[in-house]
Amino acid sequence: MTHTSLEPLETRIDSIWYTRCPVPTISGVAQHYKWLQASFRQLGVELASLRGAAETELRASHFQHTLSNQFREEAISRQYGRAHWVRIRP
Repeated sequence: MTHTSLEPLETRIDSIWYTRCPVPTISGVAQHYKWLQASFRQLGVELASLRGAAETELRASHFQHTLSNQFREEAISRQYGRAHWVRIRP
């Protein structure tokens, strides 16, 4: 079954945290110019940086991946890390 609507299937997400390693990437450019934030805002979702969070617990999720509404752009790919025995949370 294909879901083509922008409406969520079960749960509405109103915020997403992002984090990234400080290396040059295309998403880094998009975040700098607030293009990603604007795109998410059109869907009613706030995009916020973990590195900019005031709370220590939130910033710690950059390393621990404890938030369910978080994505991280990594400088090392999962496949490379697992192939070289680097512990990366699934």
